[in-house]
Amino acid sequence: MLTFAKTIMDNASEPARSSRMPDLFSLKGRTAIVSGAAAAGIGFAIGQALAEAGANVAIIYNSNKKAIEGAKEIEQTYGVQCIAYQVDITNQQQIEDTINQIVNDFNGRLDVFVANSGMVWSEGAAIDSSVSHYREVLSTNLDGVYYCARAAGQHWRRQAKEGTTISGGKLTNFKCGSFVATASMSGHIVNVPHVQAAYNVSKAGVIHLCHPDELKGAYLYLASDASSFTTGADIIVDGGNGNSGAVPSMTSNTPPRKYLLNSPIISTLKHSVKMAPINVGIVGYGSSAKIYNLPFITPNPDLNVYAFLQRAAIPDPKTATPGSHCTIDFPNAKHYQSADDFFADSNIELVIVCSHPDSHASFAEKALRAGKHVVVEKPFTTTTAEADRVIAIAKESGKILTCYQNRRYDSDFLTLRHLVNKNAFGTVTEFENHYDVNMPVWMVRNKTIEYTPGEGMTFELGAHSIDQALVLFGKPASVTAFLRSVRGVESEIDDTFTIILQYSGEKKNLLVTIKTAIATPMQDQLKTFVRGTEGSFIKFGTDVQEEQIFAGKIATDEGFGVEPSSTHGLLTTLKEVDKSQIYQEDSKRYHGKFPSIKGNYVEYYEDLVAAIRGERELAVNPQDSRDAIRVIELARESHKTGTTNQWS
Repeated sequence: MLTFAKTIMDNASEPARSSRMPDLFSLKGRTAIVSGAAAAGIGFAIGQALAEAGANVAIIYNSNKKAIEGAKEIEQTYGVQCIAYQVDITNQQQIEDTINQIVNDFNGRLDVFVANSGMVWSEGAAIDSSVSHYREVLSTNLDGVYYCARAAGQHWRRQAKEGTTISGGKLTNFKCGSFVATASMSGHIVNVPHVQAAYNVSKAGVIHLCHPDELKGAYLYLASDASSFTTGADIIVDGGNGNSGAVPSMTSNTPPRKYLLNSPIISTLKHSVKMAPINVGIVGYGSSAKIYNLPFITPNPDLNVYAFLQRAAIPDPKTATPGSHCTIDFPNAKHYQSADDFFADSNIELVIVCSHPDSHASFAEKALRAGKHVVVEKPFTTTTAEADRVIAIAKESGKILTCYQNRRYDSDFLTLRHLVNKNAFGTVTEFENHYDVNMPVWMVRNKTIEYTPGEGMTFELGAHSIDQALVLFGKPASVTAFLRSVRGVESEIDDTFTIILQYSGEKKNLLVTIKTAIATPMQDQLKTFVRGTEGSFIKFGTDVQEEQIFAGKIATDEGFGVEPSSTHGLLTTLKEVDKSQIYQEDSKRYHGKFPSIKGNYVEYYEDLVAAIRGERELAVNPQDSRDAIRVIELARESHKTGTTNQWS
């Protein structure tokens, strides 16, 4: 006997448009994940059924390595993509990372998740069993299902909202996701030969008393469009042997009753608790706030733009132009001219510091001492001493402190990070990270001669590109730098720089070069060059989100963050990494333009909300941003002395 539950994002969705049975049950081009699938049993049979219907199938297994061979068998038999992934179903972060990896590895989408993993109760009578075993069963059969449903649901919500694959391509033939759970939620079932009471409380498991092939049809139905109006319901597959009224077995002496089933109870993803939005207070109302932060805050329903700290007095609404003052653009938000009054407002929960860099640390400190979470624009601070002080205050306060490293969500960096995590290059030996802008007006106009901490391109753009390098490869062993002023002014304030990071230990052969140039009249600026023992990648063109905001687009527009194919990077590898590559007989290499992953600054604030609510780890650790400031300090010292400086 088996119990199934199907959950879709909206049970008001229209029934499948096609009335032809083959079309209704077709899963061609879709991606399905099956947990608890080795090379035999229910999970494997489910994978076969979904593959036979045309789905690309990812298999999740715990320890049975036969799943790897099983995946190859499915792939060869049905001509679809099938890969096995080893994962601990009780580890929430591992589940989330694996599902994200699967979506990236397959076709950028997720359509079906079958939660089939389970752990059988094996310690006899419940009153004689160990508490540790109970918790292990509960963690596997209840927590594991929740983690899977939560991670899958995040992809379905994004797909429904944006209508795109993870790389920004148009998403076709998708209305909702299907979550199918094996023996899902009833706690009143007792099965023999297993003593199942605690097992059933956690998973509502019903022993499989049939051949796995007899279950394929039910799973395929729930995964397909044929069940478009089936949601929040159970399908019982028990050969007609169900018998209501069973009670849990508490001792091993309970007389065996072979087929006992009580009607199960299930819950669905659509019944979620709506939390109140987080009230946001913003310090400053310049370009940092208006262009680089607010356009990616306002689309988030979990954030409420509540207040601003802007020194300027309220202008006459009749003559003021949009963008001139916070009260013109956000008339319902509170306006403070006094920092003391702003930080004293107990309704402000999250402060975003968008002021001049020399005041970042002081405003962050005031916000933390007022009991508020804090986002600090880059550069995080102007010195590591400031950074260390603010980080220490954050630890004392118990509040979240982070830096707005939005360039981690650039299309080019997301793409590069994906390829590095996929080991596309083997051992990376060389990485160049460019952030070049040809004669930007705001830099050319800077005629200041004397340097003060926080000034120059190393802080302006280097704070981003240095951070990206540290994310990929960690802290270096040494820093060497060359700083220049090529804007026609003999100045201590750099506008062009080259920073070289060298490493030790296993990375001793890695050379990282971080560059910004302003004398660079190129059609598309060089962005990334990486090569290693098994591959290389070169990319021109910068992320389009900033340009799109300047053009008047909003972050929720179709195509926002999607790079044109003309600036997709060239990937060359010894082994095939992606279907976009073509094997070159002359060079014995796989070569082709790798589709860029969609850039998404909105996701920065989605990740932040989740961290504030304790749902996931903080995406940007302030220590990372502190280390980027340290690289800049060592770079300036290297340039001044003409030496290579060891990390300290």
